[in-house]
Amino acid sequence: MGIIIDGTEVTATAAELNYVDGVSSDIQTQLGAIQSADFTAGTLLIASADTERSTGSTDLVKVKEITLGRGGTIRINWWHKYINGSREDRHRIYRNGAYIAGTDVGTSSGTYTEETQDVSGWSAGDACQLYYKTNGNGSSETWVKEFRIYAASGCNATTVVTD
Repeated sequence: MGIIIDGTEVTATAAELNYVDGVSSDIQTQLGAIQSADFTAGTLLIASADTERSTGSTDLVKVKEITLGRGGTIRINWWHKYINGSREDRHRIYRNGAYIAGTDVGTSSGTYTEETQDVSGWSAGDACQLYYKTNGNGSSETWVKEFRIYAASGCNATTVVTD
């Protein structure tokens, strides 16, 4: 029989107990505080929708969506290219179906171009969405891949809805 404290037998090994060496308060409370803290933009990948997609639509079309488990500021990164067109394609970030001013970008390059934007004002449960369209003729296409969200720290508190 091992150690008994207040009528309960302690079954943890010495090695397991050493993992909590120096802990001065409730572990679950500390973990909860970490998980409930807001995101801050950073370099830690917390979600990715990497599938390559394309459209020839001249209307904005939702192509990617990631639901956030926490609020705050996130770094949004993606790659896009435009094929067979003489004008730029358009890509925009939306929050819950509403365009976020200042996030409109485009390229006329036939090779992939990287875009990165830090966007604040997110709340837990918000949908971070990428919309795109072509501005060209009937044979032009815009492509997107590797739609990713980064933060400074934290667990993967997100859900990829549309890859």
